[in-house]
Amino acid sequence: MYALIPIDLCYYAISKKFDRPFQLYIYLKYKCSGKIKLSNADFKNIAKDLGLKSEKTITNNLKILIQNNWVGYNKKSGYYFIRNYKRIKNSIQAKSNTCAEFNTNEIKNFKGFVAGACIGYLVNQQKRKIWLTESKNRDSKPISQNPIPDYYPVANHALAQIWKVAISTAFVLKKLAHKKGYISVKKEFQLINVSINFKKQYQKSNPEIAHKVRVKNNKLFLQEADKIMSKIRFKSSRKKPKHI
Repeated sequence: MYALIPIDLCYYAISKKFDRPFQLYIYLKYKCSGKIKLSNADFKNIAKDLGLKSEKTITNNLKILIQNNWVGYNKKSGYYFIRNYKRIKNSIQAKSNTCAEFNTNEIKNFKGFVAGACIGYLVNQQKRKIWLTESKNRDSKPISQNPIPDYYPVANHALAQIWKVAISTAFVLKKLAHKKGYISVKKEFQLINVSINFKKQYQKSNPEIAHKVRVKNNKLFLQEADKIMSKIRFKSSRKKPKHI
């Protein structure tokens, strides 16, 4: 089953370290019609389906969802009520109508998907910008023979700033998204016309880029921002107007 996940919720999940509760929310949302009762056996099965060893993790994340009003709970009836996207988006002041398509059978890979969706969205924004620019120029200039590229630069420090996480965390999340197949990554290197024997001197003279210096085939290179291709499809959740 394929589900459309609002991109703003993906960004929220990473920046607020909310990916585990978010994973449980998505699981429950597409396992019921909006309300559900859960037994001890259900908690055990959910943990298994999400790839978790302990039902306690499910219980804790469910409490977090209730505290944040992503899920409601009626003690009298024993029902849990799964809030809809519109209500949650309003609560976090989300504005985008863009959604990422997710195969719910891959729920165990959800964290990789969330990271991949956020990165893929940045890639698509760059791709769309080029497409719009070329579209505007079609009437005034000859149509470009160069196809719009699939890979675009997405730097770890940019992701860290957007997600409000450490650069090391951004690196790990991007690596996870690539490992789970939600993005494709191309490493980019620029040759430095300096002998490998002067690596330390070069780094000392250029402290702002010293951490980017790499040795490949006995030559010095600067590692540039990785170029990324998204493997996730994006759609708008905005309803199309009906034609009269």
